[in-house]
Amino acid sequence: MNKEEIEKVISEYRRKNLGNSEVYELVRSDLAYGISKEEVDGYVKDYSLSTSQKEIYSKCLRQRYPINFIQFLMKKVEEQRCPMIIEYFEKGMTVEQLEEVLEQKPKTLAALRSMLQNIYSELSRFTDDSVQNPELLQQFQKQINTIVKKFENQEEKISQMFQAIKEHENNSYNEEKEKLLKQLEDVEQDLVNEKTISSDRNVTIINLRNENNELRSKMQSLNEEIQKKDTELQKERKKVKRLSGQVEEAKSTTTDNTVGANQGKSVLHQEKVQGVADAYTVTGIGTEPYVVVRNTVPDEKKSPAVALIKKLFLSKRSNRYLMKKVIQTDLNEGQIRQVASGMEKGLTYEQLDILIESKAAPERMAGIIELAVLENSLKEG
Repeated sequence: MNKEEIEKVISEYRRKNLGNSEVYELVRSDLAYGISKEEVDGYVKDYSLSTSQKEIYSKCLRQRYPINFIQFLMKKVEEQRCPMIIEYFEKGMTVEQLEEVLEQKPKTLAALRSMLQNIYSELSRFTDDSVQNPELLQQFQKQINTIVKKFENQEEKISQMFQAIKEHENNSYNEEKEKLLKQLEDVEQDLVNEKTISSDRNVTIINLRNENNELRSKMQSLNEEIQKKDTELQKERKKVKRLSGQVEEAKSTTTDNTVGANQGKSVLHQEKVQGVADAYTVTGIGTEPYVVVRNTVPDEKKSPAVALIKKLFLSKRSNRYLMKKVIQTDLNEGQIRQVASGMEKGLTYEQLDILIESKAAPERMAGIIELAVLENSLKEG
């Protein structure tokens, strides 16, 4: 087969995807050597063969071994035993003899060689003439059977030895396995215990974090409340400062139940104020108007608010000014009681004046009083 024909065959194999580059190179070499395509098909189209087995197949074709031996070699002989079987086939052993040896199932290459060598040695003792003698042939067959029997016994002993070793290994393995399983159980239990401890710690940490967050929230609320009260206090202080000038000016125009004779002729306008006291607006000549409060009150029945005002505001000159503020701002009884509470708790004149000016509801006045008391205690501290 020429080169062009060889490449055509390889192209056909490639198109059918029947091999790899090593197989195609082997085919090219065999076809060039003179092996026919039909013979090459024997290993190319056999998908059960490995690349190394196909190489052995190729060598057998080149040695012109019979096809039955090649098939025996590929189907019944392990790859690593092929060179030894080929060796004794070339020495003259038949396929049947080789197959009989393999049926004894030697476990190692050494055992296989020993069996093959013993049988081959017995075969070598007979010439072609002696082999034609039936008695010698029968004797030879008995010797072969004896050799095979010996190997069978040896194989059985070897099998028993391997079985004993395997059982010993299994027992040792089982003992070691039990130890390892026990250690594994201990480790797993330790992990469970550690997870439990870790879980408890996590719960404690979460609780502490929650408590910390609550405390922070409370602190933030307190800080906001303090800032709010501080802002209100600053506003009240500014208001006190603003009104302090007005208070001093009012003090300079207030007298103690009298009107100076040097003020000239005046016109008195009597007015009834809140049913509490007789208040007079005195208009002086060349002066600003001012108020004089008469201590006498009508004999008519007075309300609790009237009695409270009289008790609190008529004892001192400054208190009388506060009474004027109360009357002018038209406070109700609840507000008046809060002003009285502020006086009892020691609020300053300016703080009381701011409280009256605020006209706040009694509840809010109570809060302002507490704030003022706190401010006074801080100043004293």
